[in-house]
Amino acid sequence: MFLLALCFSDSKLQNSGEMFFLQLIHFITVLSLVKLEENCENRSCHPVIGDLLLGRSKQLSASSTCGLDGPQKYCIISYLEDDQKCFHCDSRGSYDPYDNPSSHLIENVITTFEPEWKNKWWQSENGVDHVSVRLDLETLFQFSHLVLTFKTFRPSAMLVERSRDFGKTWKVFKYFAHNCDTAFPGIPKGHADEVGDVICDTRYSDIEPSTEGEVVLKALDPSFLIEDPYDPYIQDLITITNLRINFTKLHTLGDAISNEWQDEIEEKYYYAIYEMIVRGNCFCNGHARQCVPLQNMQADVASYPEMVHGRCVCQHNTDGVNCEKCKEFYNDTPWAPAVAFNDNACRKCNCNGHSEKCHFDMAVYLANNRASGGVCEDCQDNTMGNQCELCKPYFYRNPVHDVADPYACIPCDCDENGSQGNGLCQSQTNHRTGTLAGACLCKENVEGIRCDQCKSGYFGLSANDPLGCQYCNCNPFGSLKFSVCDTVTGECQCQQFATGRYCEECIPGYWGLGNSLHSCTPCNCDIGGARSDLCSQSNGQCDCRPNMNGRHCNQPKPGYYIIPLDYYFYEAENALLLAKPENIVSSTPIPKCKDYFEKQGIDFRFENGRIILTNMTKQSLTERTYIKEIFPFSTNGFAEVVLRQPTPRSDITWTGPGFARVLNGAGLRFTVNNIPYPMEFVIAIRYEPEILEDWTARIVVNSPKGEASEHCRNSKPLDGRDSLLLSATSRLALLNTSVCLTPETEYSVDVYLTQESNSDSNSYILIDSLGLIPQINSIKKLCNQAELDEYDKYNCIEMASEIGTEILPNVCERLIVSMSARIHNGAVKCSCNIDGSLSPICSKFGGHCNCKPNVAGRCCDRCAVGSFGFDSDGCKECNCDTKGSVSPLCDQVTGQCVCRGEIHGRQCDSCLPGYYGFPNCQPCQCNGNSEICDLVTGACLDCKGFTNGTNCERCQNNYYGNPVLGQSCRPCMCPDSPNSNRYFAHSCHQDPDSAEMVCSCLSGYTGNNCEACPPGFYGNMEEFGGRCLPCQCNNNIDVTNPESCDKVTGECLECLYNTYGANCESCLPGYFGSPLLQNCRKCICNPVGTNVENCSVYEEIGECVCNKTTGQCPCLPNVIGTNCDKCASGYWGMSNGNGCQPCDCYLNNSFGIQCNQFTGQCLCKPKHTGKKCNECEENHFGDAKYQCLPCKCNLEGTIRPMCDKVTGSCICRPGVTGRYCDQCAPKFQQQFPECPQCHMCFEPWDSEVTSLSEAIHGLIRLAANIGPKRPSQLGCDIQMSILQNKLSIIENAFKSPIISPQKYSQVKSYYDTIRQKVRKVLISDVEPFSKIPRLNKTISIVEKEVNDLFKELERIKKIKEGETTIKRKVFIAAFDKISEHYSTSVLAGEKLRNATRTTQAVTKTRKHILTILDNQEAKHKQNAEMLKKMKSLDISKMNEMVCGAVWDFPCDIAPCGGALCRDKSGKRKCGGPNCNGALPLAKDALKTANDTDLKLRNLSVHFLEAEKQINSIRYLAEDTKMKASQLDKKLSKAMNRLEADKMRAKELIKNVKDFLLDATISPEDIENVVNQILAIKLPAAPYDLIDMLSKIKKYCDSYQENKKSLQNQLEEVTKLNQRAKEARNLAETLPNTDEIWNTLKMAEDSQKKTSSVLKSINNDLQDIRNKLLEAKSQADLTEDRMEVINDLYTQLETKIAELQDKMLKNRNSAAKAENEAKAALQEAIESEKNLNNLKQKYAFLKEKLKKKEIPPEILERLQQLKKQAEDLSKEIDNKFQSISDLEQKIDELNKTNQEKANQLKGLENQAIKLKNDIVHVETTYSTC
Repeated sequence: MFLLALCFSDSKLQNSGEMFFLQLIHFITVLSLVKLEENCENRSCHPVIGDLLLGRSKQLSASSTCGLDGPQKYCIISYLEDDQKCFHCDSRGSYDPYDNPSSHLIENVITTFEPEWKNKWWQSENGVDHVSVRLDLETLFQFSHLVLTFKTFRPSAMLVERSRDFGKTWKVFKYFAHNCDTAFPGIPKGHADEVGDVICDTRYSDIEPSTEGEVVLKALDPSFLIEDPYDPYIQDLITITNLRINFTKLHTLGDAISNEWQDEIEEKYYYAIYEMIVRGNCFCNGHARQCVPLQNMQADVASYPEMVHGRCVCQHNTDGVNCEKCKEFYNDTPWAPAVAFNDNACRKCNCNGHSEKCHFDMAVYLANNRASGGVCEDCQDNTMGNQCELCKPYFYRNPVHDVADPYACIPCDCDENGSQGNGLCQSQTNHRTGTLAGACLCKENVEGIRCDQCKSGYFGLSANDPLGCQYCNCNPFGSLKFSVCDTVTGECQCQQFATGRYCEECIPGYWGLGNSLHSCTPCNCDIGGARSDLCSQSNGQCDCRPNMNGRHCNQPKPGYYIIPLDYYFYEAENALLLAKPENIVSSTPIPKCKDYFEKQGIDFRFENGRIILTNMTKQSLTERTYIKEIFPFSTNGFAEVVLRQPTPRSDITWTGPGFARVLNGAGLRFTVNNIPYPMEFVIAIRYEPEILEDWTARIVVNSPKGEASEHCRNSKPLDGRDSLLLSATSRLALLNTSVCLTPETEYSVDVYLTQESNSDSNSYILIDSLGLIPQINSIKKLCNQAELDEYDKYNCIEMASEIGTEILPNVCERLIVSMSARIHNGAVKCSCNIDGSLSPICSKFGGHCNCKPNVAGRCCDRCAVGSFGFDSDGCKECNCDTKGSVSPLCDQVTGQCVCRGEIHGRQCDSCLPGYYGFPNCQPCQCNGNSEICDLVTGACLDCKGFTNGTNCERCQNNYYGNPVLGQSCRPCMCPDSPNSNRYFAHSCHQDPDSAEMVCSCLSGYTGNNCEACPPGFYGNMEEFGGRCLPCQCNNNIDVTNPESCDKVTGECLECLYNTYGANCESCLPGYFGSPLLQNCRKCICNPVGTNVENCSVYEEIGECVCNKTTGQCPCLPNVIGTNCDKCASGYWGMSNGNGCQPCDCYLNNSFGIQCNQFTGQCLCKPKHTGKKCNECEENHFGDAKYQCLPCKCNLEGTIRPMCDKVTGSCICRPGVTGRYCDQCAPKFQQQFPECPQCHMCFEPWDSEVTSLSEAIHGLIRLAANIGPKRPSQLGCDIQMSILQNKLSIIENAFKSPIISPQKYSQVKSYYDTIRQKVRKVLISDVEPFSKIPRLNKTISIVEKEVNDLFKELERIKKIKEGETTIKRKVFIAAFDKISEHYSTSVLAGEKLRNATRTTQAVTKTRKHILTILDNQEAKHKQNAEMLKKMKSLDISKMNEMVCGAVWDFPCDIAPCGGALCRDKSGKRKCGGPNCNGALPLAKDALKTANDTDLKLRNLSVHFLEAEKQINSIRYLAEDTKMKASQLDKKLSKAMNRLEADKMRAKELIKNVKDFLLDATISPEDIENVVNQILAIKLPAAPYDLIDMLSKIKKYCDSYQENKKSLQNQLEEVTKLNQRAKEARNLAETLPNTDEIWNTLKMAEDSQKKTSSVLKSINNDLQDIRNKLLEAKSQADLTEDRMEVINDLYTQLETKIAELQDKMLKNRNSAAKAENEAKAALQEAIESEKNLNNLKQKYAFLKEKLKKKEIPPEILERLQQLKKQAEDLSKEIDNKFQSISDLEQKIDELNKTNQEKANQLKGLENQAIKLKNDIVHVETTYSTC
């Protein structure tokens, strides 16, 4: 708004009149603006702009002023004399126009429009570059612009700076420099890009003007639009407290200030300023229109009425020097500058008359949605708040008085003990939150109007308690439901089993308060596994004994186990033998084991649980030992060790390696020294009776001498008077009387065994072990009477002592675990043997380790019976061969089995050396030539006397004789012995007719004794060391021709396949190739392309010879090909006999470098033609090297060629003209394209017109010459046009390719001369027209020279045309020659193609023939292989399976006979003693069935065991039933409790909902109820609840499953019980059941063996069938595969003959196999008869057993045996059918072989024919 005033106020005028006028305008404008801004209401207002220097002369300073210390000389730049241009400066006083006009202080720059303002100025010292002028303002002002008017030159470089912090920091406004790059490097020049950019300006630093030059600086560039003037960035630019102008460089006009002239030069250069104007105004942020002086202002304000003052007279309720804040108590809105029509006035605070001070708070302002931000201070009348609208604490709003009333707030009336803050109340009523003014603020646990009573569930109101009352803190799980504590003492009412003031803990023996919805839970600590019945209150963990685990201490830790009830059992095998009492007299036999092994010469010992078997000496066989009272089992006595080997899928009913077999009346002594705890024990004995008789055991416990222990002092000793019945129907016996034993004492327990009936004094009983069973009732405080009753009810002792019982009733298992943990003080560490066990972890109950294979024992520390070699891999099975060993047991250290005679090996599985045929080992049959043979087949090994064969029955190769007849083998003399260097035979044989030796010579030798060389070999056999060697002719001779090579020297005489030389090692002259590959081919060199000079010509051939190896002919230059028959790429023209010449095709214009081989024509691209593609094609012109352009000639108006190849000018036919020959010419009618000639009268007139035209042009030229001399170019233009046309013609002529370079240079020089002359003519504008005749003369000379030039060109053209004609003739002749040769070549090519087709057909035929021969060879190989396999076929294995012996022996000595064998009476012989074939085994089946009755006797024992198992199952079922009943009761209780809890929860939820919906209830009460609800604790964690639910579900599921299984078990038990009773009744009436059972078992084993043998026979027959099928398939494949090589043809006939011999032998073998199969069939028929007899006997036995009422189980087993026998019969029938099928297939195979032999004969004939054809074809092609 001040722009107009600024413009006029800042201008400097030249005269006073103008100055006065502008001052008047300035005054009027300012007055109008002031009037406009007098009213600041509802808008912004601003003070007027003025000169900030007025009145501030004291605040203006300069760093350098002349004459401050005295007069100083200075000069001006002028041509005047020194006295006229030099002056003095004296600034020691202020300027006075009269008294001190030479003073030039800085204050002189403040002119204020003085009329004589040029009379004073400020001036710096001479020669000082760096000078600064500084203005210091008293406050912040708004700066507008700066104007400096200089008296001298303006500075060469300067800058202006500003400060907003009173000179502490400075920022540059702008740089000014004459040369910015030098003065201020790095500062950008030119115009600013954005407002505030600091740049360097060059406009105000020039030398001119020399005086009154101005420097103008504006704070804001007017070219930029300022959107927000109060932006901090803009305010930083326009507000200042200090301004500094720095002059940095003087203008010296090129003078160099040196030492010599320094003073004189410096006097001329200094800074001098006439006037300095700093425009600005008081900065008031738009809230003031005028300003006043500051209080500390030192200037004379009255002297300068127009002075710009610094303190704003603020409007809009603002305050401050710059109106930068709101007035006191006007802080309800934030301060902001006024902008345009928005005054942003400050608003008065609202304190409701209770305060007179406030401040602004932005957080409050934003919280009130920018409506009010004032915060009142020092509120009175008991008020507070931002607007003093609230009452202070302990006061509340009086509802009858206004908020501005002094009595608006009155005191609270609350109990100090129960209210917050000792009496706080609600300050005002709030209907939204439901609060009432004056209501007391109770403490958290206090209620009531005055807060004077405790809430329900709290007690003890106290002022010192921050919550008012203490929480009862009754544990909700331990206290009674809906009960409260005493309001005075806080005592809670506890549930059952809970105790404590808060009911927070359980009584001893209970735990888990708070872990469930119910109260305390019993600890239920295990009575033996825990040290006491107390447990942890938090988790219920009992105090466990060592190595016990689990909450109840009823589980062992990992790696530990609970010692079972049957732990203290002592093996009878380790006991000592007690002699029989004296009143029993009987023989003392040797124990059976020892007796059995001693008969075999083996010493049997059982030491440390191991079986030791060693060979005995003769002395040891006769040794005997006298009977002693106590002796170990390894000596003679009344007991022996019976070892029992476990069998797969059978229960183990004993412990340890086996039993002690004790004689009637003898006894055993057991040593006991590992008693763990002083208590009573029950003695148990495990045994097995051998007969159904009861035994009695008399037991004596021998204690050490001395007093008995305190614990056992009153117990009764066992002295033998107590006897124990060993029932025949049981396996375990328990003594009713217990015995008291103590730890750390060694006892001996003697057991005397006698038979009740005394019927057999030599009867035995098998004793397994003796056990000590802890008596549970002897342990104090272990269990109650109810538990003892359950213990006895379930027969826990009997069940735990039985072998194999793994599952015990829960009662038994629990009590046994407790008792074991008590007496052993916890669990025992697993003792698993590292080597024998799979893991160090054992079973938790019993400590049984997981053993490795064949390892036994609780700790896996010994090998099981029937195994040996205990190591880290376990034990290995003995695997003693049942046929070769006398026992399945072996030495448990070495694994050596006990072998039968003539058998050896660790497993007794092979014959002794010199024997074979395991297990029926027989001596080797080797005709006296060997002592050893194959252990299986009996084939002799290491034959001596030059013999070989299965029985050493024939001579070795190169020897002859008959070892079978006793003849020795003699060497073959062919011609010398086999060990000499002159043995040249494969072998020899003795002619059966002449008895002479006949040699089978090696290849290369012939004669009866191989003493001569055959054809194809040479050598002198008469010389010493003479040999026959093959003729070295590289396979290029006919080896069947005796004359093909020299017999003595080996020189090749008749070479084949175009070869020659002593070894046929070279191709014939004129041939090339490899003689070694028989492919020498004739050279074919093209005579046209062959270089005769480099040829090797043989006189025999008379033509050029190629390279012998590659066939390459010597070629002429640029000729290639093996035969020199084609040009190289890029060459052509081989027919001239000098090689090929280059095509020279232009690559840019052709499709490659290759051209036609005969014509040389290149293959041109479009638009190009010519032989080398170096010309443009028809209707195109230009330089073909670069580009061919279309001529565009009209086809109807041109003749051929259509256009000029160089210029592109169209060649028009007569009567046509124009650039493109597209219009009719003069003298012709304009009827294109016909263009008929004009009438004959047209020509005379045309001639006349032409002559007249020329005359007129002549007159015109004459007039031009005689006319006035004035500037004219008409004549020159005509001449120049003519010359230019001629020059164009010359240029076109120069482009012709027929000009030689020399001529071209000559023409070019002429052309340059003409151009120079033309240039001279072109200056005709300046030259006078008088020179035109001279120009005409020059033109005539040029025309003459051009004519001469054309004559020369015509002559050259004729020469070129002559040369072209000669070349054309030569080319035509060459082309005719080429065409002739081409025709010849085409015919030759046709012949060649025909020959090639013939050759290809021949090659194809030859390949086909070779394929047929190859297939024939393959067929031969297949037939040979097939015959070899057929020859190897024999039925000896099948014979062995059927009859039981190897078939290789003759029938008279074969122990088991065989197929086709008959005895002396003529009957078939198959089977015999010790023969294990199918037939002998079938014969033994009847005997096995008769023995079945013996096996049945032992069934009663198994039935009794089954009855015992049924009893165990019944106990388990009862236990399960009891558990299910208990579970059912628990679930019923849980369901009832759950229903009750559910109802209570529903009732609670309903009460809570009604309470919350009640409008009369206070929020405090609601909050208390909510807190109590949230305080209810569910189970400690979610997984506890889930676990509880899963347990309930498991119980329900197990109950259902147990219920079903219980019903099934009950039904099964009922059935088993019924069947057991029936079986028992039947068994009692059945005598000798043991024998029946043994017989059945033996029959079953025999049946199994028979079945396995038949299966083996079946497998062998299947193998035979597969081999036959394979042979048949291979024979079928021979039809499609024939492969024979040409050079092996001579051997084909011999091989076919051998094949026929083998075929005959094979046919004989097949016939023999057929006879053997028939014999096997007959034997099978006899086996079937025997089987029928067996069936009859079986039926007889069945009838006999029916009368004796056999139990159903035995009948069922007999039915199974019958069914298996019938299946065996059917299987034998199937084998018979298979043998019949085999015979039929053998016959078919014989027929097939005969057919194949016939086919081979035909193939032989075909191969001979093919060979002859091949030889004929090769001969024909080799000579063609």
